[in-house]
Amino acid sequence: MEFSSATSSSTVSFENATVIFPCVTHGNVGQLAADLLIFNLKLKSIGILYHPDVLPVCGADPFSENNEGTPASSLEIYANEDVSLVVVQQRGEVIKGCQRKFAREVTSWLKVKRFKKVLLLASLPSTVGEKDSQIGGTIWRTIQTPNVVTESYPKAQGERESSSIGDSVDGKTPIRPLEFEQIPEDLKNRRIPPWTFVYECIKQTLTTQFLVALCSEGDNSVDADRMASRALEIIDNAFNTAALLMPTNELRWATPPSWKRVYGSLIKRSVFA
Repeated sequence: MEFSSATSSSTVSFENATVIFPCVTHGNVGQLAADLLIFNLKLKSIGILYHPDVLPVCGADPFSENNEGTPASSLEIYANEDVSLVVVQQRGEVIKGCQRKFAREVTSWLKVKRFKKVLLLASLPSTVGEKDSQIGGTIWRTIQTPNVVTESYPKAQGERESSSIGDSVDGKTPIRPLEFEQIPEDLKNRRIPPWTFVYECIKQTLTTQFLVALCSEGDNSVDADRMASRALEIIDNAFNTAALLMPTNELRWATPPSWKRVYGSLIKRSVFA
């Protein structure tokens, strides 16, 4: 894992930074949320990460309104001016069979760079929920490493069930930890994220918080909106979001230009005449 700086300085210090890293998982909710954070907080690209097992990607700047800017790459790092907030965006897929190696080396890089706080964004199928009634909606859970597989794993006591309708994702309602029974017993043998990252964070004793959406695949833009809002809460948001606030004190996330054709061009009504 190599970092190549895009700034005039060849070295960038991450010691006082909070990093948000999306896991490529169910519905790509983490990646979509990363896009919203980068675009709305006006973060700038400060460099790229190179990993031999991530497929190369090159395209137009996804955050440019006029098709200008720097080309996008498969694994890119964005930050605010003082590098106190870092958001990584992964656009390239990891080569089949290399997910565990990728998670191991990313976790090692996060630890070596000594980030102040690490938040990983992930998603799982809604069928992972402990009740059949949760299937089809979106609920939110957290995983905290490295204590996730010990008896000290936090248990929710007397908390109401959360759902895509009733859960105050944009408010201050705490998100419950993922039920202990839903974590695979053979964690070290799992070959797909977020479990590869959970295992490596435990093994390498990296203090990490995972924000997990249990959701269905499809148009996950609403889930991404909520995940971006909740991510800022979790990292004790000290960043300027005044421009995003609505009268209800909720955050209104503008969508990046690259989302305009995510489901293709609009169909003319005349074809149905």
